[in-house]
Amino acid sequence: MVDKRAATLPSKYNGKADITSWISSMRSYFEVMRTPQEDRSMIMGTNTESAVRNHIELQAVAAGYARIDLTDWLKVTPVRTLEDLLLDRYPDKHAALKARLKLEALKGQTWRSSKQALEQHLTGLFTTPDLGMTDVSCMDVVMGVAPKEYLSLLALKDHATCKRMSSHKVATSTYMRELYALREALTHWKHYLLGRHFKVYSDHQTLQWIKTQTDLSPTLTRWLHDIDVFNFELKHKKGCYNRVADALSRHPEYLTCIVDSYNLRRKLKEDLVEHTAKDLDLSPILEQLKADPNSQPDFHKCEGLVFRRYGKFDRLCVPNHAPLRTHFLDLAHGRSENIGSEKTYGSLLQQFDWPGIKGSAQKFIVECQVCQRIKVHRHKPYGLLRPLPIPDGPGESISIDFTDMGKVSEVGNSQVMVIVDCFSKFLNVIPFPPHAPTELVIEEFHQQYILQSGVPKTIVSDRDTRFFTSQIYDIKLNRTSGRHPEANGLAEEINQTFIELLRAVIVPDQNLWDKELHKVKWVYNNSIHSATGVTPNQLQYG
Repeated sequence: MVDKRAATLPSKYNGKADITSWISSMRSYFEVMRTPQEDRSMIMGTNTESAVRNHIELQAVAAGYARIDLTDWLKVTPVRTLEDLLLDRYPDKHAALKARLKLEALKGQTWRSSKQALEQHLTGLFTTPDLGMTDVSCMDVVMGVAPKEYLSLLALKDHATCKRMSSHKVATSTYMRELYALREALTHWKHYLLGRHFKVYSDHQTLQWIKTQTDLSPTLTRWLHDIDVFNFELKHKKGCYNRVADALSRHPEYLTCIVDSYNLRRKLKEDLVEHTAKDLDLSPILEQLKADPNSQPDFHKCEGLVFRRYGKFDRLCVPNHAPLRTHFLDLAHGRSENIGSEKTYGSLLQQFDWPGIKGSAQKFIVECQVCQRIKVHRHKPYGLLRPLPIPDGPGESISIDFTDMGKVSEVGNSQVMVIVDCFSKFLNVIPFPPHAPTELVIEEFHQQYILQSGVPKTIVSDRDTRFFTSQIYDIKLNRTSGRHPEANGLAEEINQTFIELLRAVIVPDQNLWDKELHKVKWVYNNSIHSATGVTPNQLQYG
């Protein structure tokens, strides 16, 4: 029976809908209706709105046909060529997001269909433009989706595990060769295997007793030492049942594998040239170098690429394109045994250059899943947060902070010491000249605060050095952490309120701001505070 929904010709494409879904619908229609190949391009090309058809006509004109002869051009154009033309002209803006969502949905599931279907499905997703995934993150998806019998392909096809054995290893026994292959495979995939229990299937039954041997040669001792760090169970699998690995090992010229089916950088140089010409920073430099090679003494071009001179070396200027930069970051970090941030940054600087390259390297390493699994965090544990105790009454604890007014008054003052009682919120301000010494600060604090309000038990302040020697009154000084002004939030908040009130009374003459401080102090202390519900004066003096 024919599915009526698939047998209905899809609506005309208008250039705004999802081109991939529309092409898929057209393919389903052709399959159901068994449309001949020579007629598919004509049906697809004419089943479009005027704007899209106009673009197709331009391609026909470029091929030497008249606009009215569009049908003749469609008859000689393969349908795959027409599909590629539409995909290039109307790319799906959300294709990368959809691909990442599909890959996310695959996590935690086991593929039930054939290996070929898995290859095709993952290849279509991994080759999505602007996907922004590294080889390592792609491999994590493959490791989580592919069944165990498919995973044997991964270690056999990758260039680090299918390398040719040296002649002296080939001349050894079969047992030595099998053990060498096991060691190389475990070493290569150690970032996936360390810290977890797994099973190894081999058609060489003797390997089951590798840990029970007593007389070992130096070579075997070294190999078994490398293998012993892994937690695995080795099981024998007859060669007739181990067909996948056996067939791939016997016919290397026909090897196909999931790992190499999604080479994201097949046209690396072409991508670099294309995106360099589109880059907002590099394209003007490239145009100037084409017009006059000596116009930019720090740069030179070569085959459409821009290089920057650093002493005797040249660095490739990588355009602002996430997949390209991710690829080079992966080369410097993921394929160099997952070195640290500084070494990755140094490795990048040897050959590449782009703005913010150090930050890109640090962010890449923070997001590297392999580093998060295998590297130890050696930072000293952070201390626990200690909230300030609530005082029992006024005068016990005060917060102090200096505020720069940005204007020198007539008497030479340019900053203010703001003193706030932590219990009553009572405000006291003391003007100071610029760079007031510690002795002057202590003297004014004694004259204008201690003689009026008494000696407090604790003082909360930042790490200003002028507060470090104020212990002559037997006052406990609580200093905030460096670059954490929020720890002294009461004083910081009062600073803003104080400046706002002062700004209203110093207009237009700002040189007399220190003479207006008493007005601001009176207004604030006699206004109801939102935290206490009463005025600071009432709580301070009763």
